[in-house]
Amino acid sequence: YKAAVGHLTKAVQELPNDADAHNMLGYSYRKTGNFDKSMEHYQRALKLDANHRSAHEYLGELYLDLNQMGNAEKQLAALKKACPLLGRCEEYDDLKQAIDNYKAKKWRKETWQTRRPETGGYIDQCSKCELPHGYRRVDKWLK
Repeated sequence: YKAAVGHLTKAVQELPNDADAHNMLGYSYRKTGNFDKSMEHYQRALKLDANHRSAHEYLGELYLDLNQMGNAEKQLAALKKACPLLGRCEEYDDLKQAIDNYKAKKWRKETWQTRRPETGGYIDQCSKCELPHGYRRVDKWLK
């Protein structure tokens, strides 16, 4: 992707109003970890073409990389409007899957723990039990 950044930088200099070139440069920057430059070029692509489906998809994925779920979902909503077939298109489906995967990694698990008299510590019991005497509820975030 580093080589692509060089080539695409030249392309946007020669064609500053080409939304596709800005989108692909943003994608290449994101893949190299330069999120600020990536954001700049996705936003430029969308300024040039507000319905640029790939730019909405990739910007949504960038927001997930930045842990900004709300902004990613805004891009999904924009894609729903931009997609010609009843709000469904490949870019919408791809971003929806990325959001679902992100959410699956962040789900919260409730676990009951009971005190172990011999150590004074707690051990996990089950995730959907009634809370019996001597147990405590804890929330665990799984990644």
